[in-house]
Amino acid sequence: MFFQFPLFCFEFILIYAISLCFFRFMYLLNRTLFNVKLSLIWFLTVNLVARKYDLVMSLFSNIISSVKEKLKTLSFRTGVIVLLLCVPFYIISFAQMGLDCLSPSAKTVLWVLFFGLAKTFQYSGITILGVEGVKRLKQKFSRKK
Repeated sequence: MFFQFPLFCFEFILIYAISLCFFRFMYLLNRTLFNVKLSLIWFLTVNLVARKYDLVMSLFSNIISSVKEKLKTLSFRTGVIVLLLCVPFYIISFAQMGLDCLSPSAKTVLWVLFFGLAKTFQYSGITILGVEGVKRLKQKFSRKK
């Protein structure tokens, strides 16, 4: 019996070590498989998002191009009027900062609103005018000097 105890301990330690190695191997394998699953899920998600992004961008590009075409059909005079409308909105967007009766958050909201309107009128006016209209405007301003 005395001689079997160390052998039993050795067998127990050996079985324990083998089981630890096996469980460690299974853990690493499971972790690798999890990472592979995660990578596959990530790849599929990115692919799906990219496809939806392409679909949305194609829809938006169609909408934007149709809006541009409709704006280009408007007259030179309309383009100048729309372009001049951006000036009061620029003035309002910065002038309202001087009002003490408004809170800073209200000033921020008003600035974003009026500055956005100014930019919208500016780019819409330039789109209506087109390249030739902008050239005509430059010629008119250069003649006045």
